[in-house]
Amino acid sequence: RTFTAPTVMVAAEPNIYNQNPTLFRDPSSGRYYLYWFRGLHNPDKWEIRVRGATTFEGLALAPSKVIAYSPAVVAAPQMMFRNGKYYLATETLELNDWRTRVLIGSTPDGVFSEATNNPILVDGAACFFQHLFNNKLYSYFCKQSTSGTWTLDMRIEQSRSMRAGGGGTEQFGCLPPDASE
Repeated sequence: RTFTAPTVMVAAEPNIYNQNPTLFRDPSSGRYYLYWFRGLHNPDKWEIRVRGATTFEGLALAPSKVIAYSPAVVAAPQMMFRNGKYYLATETLELNDWRTRVLIGSTPDGVFSEATNNPILVDGAACFFQHLFNNKLYSYFCKQSTSGTWTLDMRIEQSRSMRAGGGGTEQFGCLPPDASE
């Protein structure tokens, strides 16, 4: 199937937020994944959902499943694959402070557990995205100042573990040094 017109990937639902979509193509299997947050009210329940399919077009009809949830805000999922593990970054709103947490799994659709050094970013850091290009890790995130102004911050890092033949502890970008454990 080919898209010839705009296609709804996640249908709107009354009184529910479906936002912050991100696409991921698994380098191991070649499958496509769509992640997004789904927020419900009364009672508050925030979910990270995922759909997987063998083709991009197949994502429109694939069933979704919950891979993370919280009674507090959890949103803006982003997936990264490194050294056989999947790293799911999410933003949270804790004690009126935007933070970024990382979950680690052996498959792109869960089960995930929290990295030991969570949260990895605090003080208004949210909407975290990482991409590896030419052995450099580009990390982007939104930062809210105490005045309420938002900026886009970026870090570029290269560590020995990202270079060919590297090894050792994964210390890349904003993931905690022991995120691979």
